[in-house]
Amino acid sequence: MENIIGYIKFVEEDYIDSFLSLKKLWLSEISVFTKSSEESVGDLINDPSEGKLDSIFLNMPSYITSFTELTTNSFDTNGRLKETIADSIIKSEETLGKNRNFVFIPIENMQLLLTNLNDTQNGERDGVLSHTTIFSRKVCYIDDYQNTMRKLEDDFFAGNVSIDNIAKGFLQTKDEKYKIQNEFRLGIVFPYKKNDYLYSSEPGVELELTPVIPFATLCFKREGLKTLNINQLN
Repeated sequence: MENIIGYIKFVEEDYIDSFLSLKKLWLSEISVFTKSSEESVGDLINDPSEGKLDSIFLNMPSYITSFTELTTNSFDTNGRLKETIADSIIKSEETLGKNRNFVFIPIENMQLLLTNLNDTQNGERDGVLSHTTIFSRKVCYIDDYQNTMRKLEDDFFAGNVSIDNIAKGFLQTKDEKYKIQNEFRLGIVFPYKKNDYLYSSEPGVELELTPVIPFATLCFKREGLKTLNINQLN
């Protein structure tokens, strides 16, 4: 049986400490990940198809943050992170020209974060969450991505699928080539068009957390991913 161990995230050096004791959660506007019109081999972060089907684009301000979910199946019989996972993630970092460290977040601490956000939404909401709700979900990876998205769009225009299914296509589905990332995503979508007067083009939004959340428990150098053992994470 596959069990979730926790999550890893590569973080710029200046922000490592802020992940150990989480006071604010930063979500990036999806345009940050779609600037390039071409897909680079090995890049698991940037995706020009993010927030679109075939010709339909998500025309609402959308912000996300992502983590790589580690499960018992992520490790080999010796307890070491599978080589395919480690090599793919490190190659992605190299493709991006980055040399960041990564942090580990136990599943229990991720649940604390989700509970905190849920309590904020169900109480007296202020700030960003007074305008929308936050979602958390595993990304679904599919084969023949382009044709699948094109068919979903055609079915929508023909009246055969609901707007809910379209929404899932925008931010819940990615090409199978990104599957090795095993992405767990948190995000928000504001309920108005980008050209509305309410919209201001921001690179991201910051959610304040009360109380502060104990979040990441360990930090490793990038190359430490190659020798990461499940026993180190207990």
